Amino acid sequence: MDLLMRDITFQDSEILLEWRNQREVRIFSRNQGLIPKETHEQWLQNRLKLVPNEPFWMFENSLGKIGFVRCDLNPAPKLYKI
Repeated sequence: MDLLMRDITFQDSEILLEWRNQREVRIFSRNQGLIPKETHEQWLQNRLKLVPNEPFWMFENSLGKIGFVRCDLNPAPKLYKI
């Protein structure tokens, strides 16, 4: 089964929000509440401006979109949080 890795785009917004708002994901999040669509879309627009310095990748295979990886740069020690 082939695996495709590509940059996240705004067209991925809906699936990212769906994954983020799953109860199993929220319990491990800093903000455990449900994220409204408008808040998520604004965050995603801002986050996409950081690519490619802070990578944000979607993974797909024959089943469709299966996951993502986001790398957030902490500028003080110049380390990435994945």
